[in-house]
Formats: sequence, structure tokens, C-alpha cells
Amino acid sequence: MTIGSDNNLYIGDFSPVGSIRRYNSQTGSLIDVFVSPGSGGLSQASRLAYGPDSNLYVTSFGSDSVLRFNSSTGAFIDAFVPAGSGGLDEPIGLLFTTNNNLKVVSEPASYLGIFWA
Repeated sequence: MTIGSDNNLYIGDFSPVGSIRRYNSQTGSLIDVFVSPGSGGLSQASRLAYGPDSNLYVTSFGSDSVLRFNSSTGAFIDAFVPAGSGGLDEPIGLLFTTNNNLKVVSEPASYLGIFWA
């Protein structure tokens, strides 16, 4: 889940045909299904993050990819990391940072360890 620039809460659905739902962060009320089920091949949405381009990035655990969606409309833009690219397998993490001291260590089975210096 993540908070959008509109201050609403976005939650990924980890079902085989994933979707992203938008909720009012003050009341908890469902606003809408922001990203339609299966859009762009979305399957088991595991992590959401807004990128430096302000678009929504979602790790698609079930399709072994990272998908990019328009942050205003929820429309599919592209597969930022296409299915299985570089050996990507069941991604579960996603992070954008401007911290130059961040060290990233890849671990077996496509897990990502993050250590602060």
C-alpha cells in the first residue's frame, strides 16, 4: 500500500488477477478500483511506489514484472521491467530513493536486502 499525491490510500490486491483500489485516507471508504483487475498483465500486486516521474509502479508477483501506471488515471503505461527480465522472479519489493549512501545487496531467489551505511 502507499499514499498518493492526492493523500488517498492505494492498496494492491494480491489475488491472481490483481487490481489496485483507492480508499479515502480520512474515512477509509472505498473510492474506486484505480487499476482494473489484470491491467497490463497485473497479477498478485505485491508492492506499490510512486516513482520520480510521479507514476505508480507496481511489482506484479504473479507475472514476474514491474508495471507502470498513470498516477492520475490508473491507465497502464508499460512494463517498466518486463516479465522475467534479467531473471526477475516473483518480485516482492520496490524502492525509489535519492539517498546516495544506500547500499543494495542482491540475495538468492530474487530477494532484495537493503542496508543503510
